[in-house]
Amino acid sequence: MGRYSVVAAVVACVVAMGFTGCRAQEDASAEDDARADGTATVDEGPESPQHDPPPVTLRQTPDSPGGGPTQAQLAGGPPGQLSWAEIDERMARPIEESVYDPTLTQDDKVDLLYRHYSNPGNHVTEPDVLMDAVMTEGMTHLEAAKYWAEEGGGRKWILYHAEAALRSDPGSVEALALWALWLPRDRANEREAAYLTVLERDPTHFQALNKLAGATGWQRPSESIEYAKRLIDTYPDSGAGYASMARAYERLGDVDTATSYYEAGLKVSPEHAGILVNLDRISRGVHVEPLQPAGEANAVPDSPGQSPPPTTTSPPAEDSSPVSVPEAPGPPPPSAPGPAPSTPEPVERYQNALSDYRSMADEFESITGQTYRGLQDFDSYSKESSNWMAWRYMELGQQYLDAGHPEEAAAAFESAARQYPDDPLIQERMKGRR
Repeated sequence: MGRYSVVAAVVACVVAMGFTGCRAQEDASAEDDARADGTATVDEGPESPQHDPPPVTLRQTPDSPGGGPTQAQLAGGPPGQLSWAEIDERMARPIEESVYDPTLTQDDKVDLLYRHYSNPGNHVTEPDVLMDAVMTEGMTHLEAAKYWAEEGGGRKWILYHAEAALRSDPGSVEALALWALWLPRDRANEREAAYLTVLERDPTHFQALNKLAGATGWQRPSESIEYAKRLIDTYPDSGAGYASMARAYERLGDVDTATSYYEAGLKVSPEHAGILVNLDRISRGVHVEPLQPAGEANAVPDSPGQSPPPTTTSPPAEDSSPVSVPEAPGPPPPSAPGPAPSTPEPVERYQNALSDYRSMADEFESITGQTYRGLQDFDSYSKESSNWMAWRYMELGQQYLDAGHPEEAAAAFESAARQYPDDPLIQERMKGRR
């Protein structure tokens, strides 16, 4: 039996006995892309394939209690090379002995684990340490993380193996992007920091740009526009950038520009569900509640066209219901790897910098009386550094200077130098300030 045949067998068997955890129970980070207006979203987290359980045959024997099968006689005959006597003998011992026995085949371990879960009191509702050990046997941590994401499984195991992969290779963009995608909603700041780290390594990474544009569209539409603009420039044939740009403009109160971006996106992606739904909503006069008056939304790129302004109404309230976050996997047996850290090291510096930057940016309007306009020198910054946070710190400091507040500008520049002392853009801009 090949690896994917084993996958199907295990998923089928646990579904047959009420094991529902072989499919991801929790929504991936795409749930954060949902807008308060209830519109459709795109680029959802990975889904797991469905498997139909195979028929289960029972081996009847004279010594079965009540004439029925014994526990060791379930499920279609002896697998692999194990005899029925050996199966009975192994099932009488702790299951861990078989799961971590290098002399057994994966098929044998799957069968024994199936039998273990069938015992009263051993039923599980999501993949546990034993199932992870069997199903990812022989895989690298990155392969194991991709397996659970693609074949179906608990989010905790995707994160567990992605974190382990990052400890082995801190520069892995694939592991970092996978880790970020599957973080729960209450770790949104970490996810944004992770995607910023991805963009520093791969400035045109579609998933990072798309997820950041979606995550910032409601509370920070000006930031969303930055990512959406890069999406449109880099992936002009995708509707994702146009959809995010439109949502951000609508949140800024500029419905005309939002409509023009939706219409432009429809030209390159005629079947984009989110764009179709939102255009229909706007045509019916239903709009999201603007973050600020339309007259203040003046610091963003020119729109591709104009449409007649519709009537503005308020959308349903944003969903703030708590999200159930699964507990981290319990301590594995000694032969399994230890628990991974909660936040990979490459993400930490971005997480700290993001919080610090936003704290200063949020005070800009109250201090200067002006609207903070976000990145205005995008192309120039990108030629000197690939670090989006370095760009933002320099822009914030410059806008404080332009508004006549040198002390706040100095604080922004100093914070940037403290967070990223080796960044070439920050080093160059700080030369004349020391």
